[in-house]
Amino acid sequence: MARRSCELCCLGRTETDASAQKARSILGIVLMNNDKTGEAFRLLKGVYKARKEILGETNLHTRNSLYLVAELYRSAGKLTKAESSFRLVLNQCELSWSDEAIARAQYHLALVIKAIPDYLNAEREKEAVELINTARETRRKITPLYLETLTPAEELKSFGFLVSLLAGKWIG
Repeated sequence: MARRSCELCCLGRTETDASAQKARSILGIVLMNNDKTGEAFRLLKGVYKARKEILGETNLHTRNSLYLVAELYRSAGKLTKAESSFRLVLNQCELSWSDEAIARAQYHLALVIKAIPDYLNAEREKEAVELINTARETRRKITPLYLETLTPAEELKSFGFLVSLLAGKWIG
């Protein structure tokens, strides 16, 4: 159904049309949430490249697309690529992203940093801890309803729910 909706939306439109990019992005999220990561990656990477070319690197839609690509890298275990993508997302993010989206990206970047054992040193460990603390502080300010002690799985979900609560979408 999502594929057909995307096809209909893209019918008669160019590859760079905003409606076509939005439809592909939504289909990519649907595929991502249904563990069809290879197909989702191809689609979302294409959306990111098109948006970067048309809208520029700091545009909200470009950042959202890159975040999804970073998440797919993370879930596929391509941690070095995930780290560089998350860092790029967070670079100048205050220009276009909400506090909760920034907190989610900070938390996910920290997880990636901690998951690359060959590069984990005291400086990177400290950075990861600071990113997690900053993300948690933002979460506390936005919604104090979460317990202070969450399991790692609960905490990961909390940042996704936080963004969906305030942005109207759940992407992971």
